[in-house]
Amino acid sequence: MSSLPSLSPLPFIFVRHGETFYNFEKRVAGSRNVPLTPKGEAQALNARQVLTDIADPFVVSSTLDRAIKTARIAMPDHEPMTLAGLCERDWGPLQGNSIPDQMPYVEAVDGVESWEDFQTRVINAINEAQRLAQGRPVIIFAHAGVFRVVRMATQGHLEGKRLPNASPVKLLPAGDTWEMIPLQPEDWA
Repeated sequence: MSSLPSLSPLPFIFVRHGETFYNFEKRVAGSRNVPLTPKGEAQALNARQVLTDIADPFVVSSTLDRAIKTARIAMPDHEPMTLAGLCERDWGPLQGNSIPDQMPYVEAVDGVESWEDFQTRVINAINEAQRLAQGRPVIIFAHAGVFRVVRMATQGHLEGKRLPNASPVKLLPAGDTWEMIPLQPEDWA
């Protein structure tokens, strides 16, 4: 087993995309391009309220349409740079199916991107975004699985409430740990 890269100890804001039709239907989207629902578009518009005052942000998103559209609605004056490394995990044969009671997040499954490869890809992409930002505040628009990697890298575990759609979270390094601060705490209730 190879060692994973470390997440650069720089603050950033993470926003999961707005609700998609697969979210609504409780199906696995993974690397498929699934459009936002009207509710997802409204959620992105709501996220704009807490992101609009961030001065000179570096906005980055996955290359999947749901993340790009969320970024464009939430940050209309800042065209997102896209990074493929921020795409949702490739769930292979599970994509399009109903979400099982227990997702095999860390277990090896034929045809599914491995947990280790996924973590490496995501951490490298976040570090690349930080490098490209050159000190500007970074806002990342991506996916629940990408946030799962962020949670593991910053909190050391996968446990926790699923990140609500289009609900920004600020991640701040604090010594050897990280603080996770919901910017719309009412979404986490």
